[in-house]
Amino acid sequence: MDGAESIVAVHGFTAGVRRGKKLIETAEDHAGRIGDAIARALDGKRLPLEGGGTVRIRWTGSQLLQDAQEAGGFHTVQNFQMRHLA
Repeated sequence: MDGAESIVAVHGFTAGVRRGKKLIETAEDHAGRIGDAIARALDGKRLPLEGGGTVRIRWTGSQLLQDAQEAGGFHTVQNFQMRHLA
């Protein structure tokens, strides 16, 4: 339906980056980089839809959170508005 809008959240999780046993990037920093990459990859894109039309994607904000399920882990949430275009 032309003009229909949806809100979508894309999540990423990390416990940091290690080389062997040595921590080379904290979970907070790595989650931030993951979130930045997700936002750059999708913001401003227009993607074709199966069955016709396109969807326009707009980044609307993010959150960077300590992961409650994994000690020392971090969680990034990137929020997008998607709008169907004819």
